[in-house]
Amino acid sequence: MSDNIPEDVIVSILSKLPAKSLMRFRCVSRSWDRLITSSAFINRHLSSTNRTNNLLLFIVSECIFDPYFLYPGEHFPEICGEELYCPFRSRETSSFGVKKVGSCRGVICLCDDTEGYFDRFTLWNPSIRRTVFVPEPTITFRSHGRHITSQGFGYDSSSNDYKLVRLVYSSSIDIDYGKEPLPPLVEVYSLKSGSWRMVPSDVKLNLDRNKGCAFMNGACHWLAHSWDLPGDRILSFDMSSEVFGEILIPDCVHSSGSFTDVADFGGYLTLVPSVLGNQLPIWVMKQYGNVESWTKLFTINVEIDSEIDFLAFRKNGEILFETILELYQLQLLSYDPNREEFLDYCSFPAEGSLYVESLEETLVLADEENGVWDVDAYVSDASMDGSSNSSIVDAEERENNEVLTMEDDSYTREAHIVMMDDVSDKDTNGVVPMEHSFTCEDAAQEE
Repeated sequence: MSDNIPEDVIVSILSKLPAKSLMRFRCVSRSWDRLITSSAFINRHLSSTNRTNNLLLFIVSECIFDPYFLYPGEHFPEICGEELYCPFRSRETSSFGVKKVGSCRGVICLCDDTEGYFDRFTLWNPSIRRTVFVPEPTITFRSHGRHITSQGFGYDSSSNDYKLVRLVYSSSIDIDYGKEPLPPLVEVYSLKSGSWRMVPSDVKLNLDRNKGCAFMNGACHWLAHSWDLPGDRILSFDMSSEVFGEILIPDCVHSSGSFTDVADFGGYLTLVPSVLGNQLPIWVMKQYGNVESWTKLFTINVEIDSEIDFLAFRKNGEILFETILELYQLQLLSYDPNREEFLDYCSFPAEGSLYVESLEETLVLADEENGVWDVDAYVSDASMDGSSNSSIVDAEERENNEVLTMEDDSYTREAHIVMMDDVSDKDTNGVVPMEHSFTCEDAAQEE
């Protein structure tokens, strides 16, 4: 790497730098490129104490170019966020059907719910602008007919792999009418293998398709219910052993209110309360897996006239909600548990929903080669008219030359959008082949 500086010193210095800077440093030399994109360095960078937590906010509506905003260090709304482009769109080429599956180690998993089957997924690391398109699952409407699904995303530390798990129930009719449903079919996507596979399942619990997933302690968690027993419980799926488990919720918790989801709040498994009432109890499991450790941290007193929806728990302890002020106007609210009050943050001129996610700044996905839409890369104008002859443009050149124009009261970008349906499943098995817009040939020749 250098004749004067020991390699271990260089590695130590680089591991403390921001992910975005490291992606640029790949062009210094081939050896730096190999180092920065190696699995060992990515994991070392993850363990760095200087790693930054960013706040990702995006709007889901019928607009083609709904913005994604990344707030460095979670400084929101003190500073303006950086507007990002995510090439993943729904079948309607808008973001209206895009849903968040979950996030882990700086990567957020998104899916397309346009037709209600959650069969199109992508993994996106906003910090390094890298996207991996997931191939089509084994279970689809074409192969198994009508069904409902729940999914989760997380990390398998035993194999250093990122996995997407999908629970597929035959239909919602049996659940709705109190008839014992068949156990769900379960399939798992492995980023390392780049493919889906079926796993055995004896799950007796039902999951609602609109429920979220919380990944923590190496497992995905969903709020679930039994078809014949009262009360909710939590279904878990260990990403390493690929075994399901069940966490009970005591009667004293149930009697305090109703719950809609589970989440990670300060490292604790947390029940998300229903926002239908004026009292919102926040219950956490102080000792993971210990049913007797459920503790009510505090109760939120809601004194707001308009209806609110839960969004996310922030790393700083605040809780984010959204509300609709008026038509085409979304309001973002934050609750401060210490001050016991709501704060008005900002409003967005949009009709739809807000999503907020706290993400670490990492290099995860930097070492991926298959199914990758490269760093901040866009396709050319040809994809806008249905052509599959796409070319990738350099990220910095796009940032310097991209023009935003106003047409019919909505922003449109002068040309670069990924049309997923242009990609043939037959030749690529659902994987978008990578074209390297980020090459280091010139720099390597100068070594």
